[in-house]
Amino acid sequence: MKKIIIGFISVIVFMGFTNLSFAGVDSYEELAIEIAKAGDNLESGKIAIIPFSYTDGRKGTTDGSVISERLTMKMINLQKFEIIERSVLDKVMNELKLQSSGIMDANSTKELGKVLGVDAIITGTLIERKGGKIEVNARLIKTETARAIGAAQIIIEKDWLGGDEAIQPVQQSVY
Repeated sequence: MKKIIIGFISVIVFMGFTNLSFAGVDSYEELAIEIAKAGDNLESGKIAIIPFSYTDGRKGTTDGSVISERLTMKMINLQKFEIIERSVLDKVMNELKLQSSGIMDANSTKELGKVLGVDAIITGTLIERKGGKIEVNARLIKTETARAIGAAQIIIEKDWLGGDEAIQPVQQSVY
């Protein structure tokens, strides 16, 4: 009887632990929580989220925009930061002639921080993986120093229509 009770308790405990990962926390929320931890010491708590870009340099920003939009929603719901609205961000980036693809250098990060009055930006890179999956590498970058103060990574299933096409290698004929 004692073995049955111990076995029953073990099953309940095991089920409890396995269900923790499915307790309403999705990959984007995990990413938001991890990045938010790194922003605990930001002065005003005002941030901007830039569309993510592929590491292979492909043109287009559909996938990066979808991912950054979903992350934005999760960051807003955390109610930890003041998030700059996407339309304001796009307008400022266009005025500053900054790429909206998520590729930012130290100078443009600092400039964006000054104009928007944000302490940090969230941006990152995407890597296409097998089976319709995308690796998302996010960074929280302090605008004053252009230094990454936090990073997180998730792998997501691409569940939206359309998107950015992979760059096809150019084949050259050899004579």
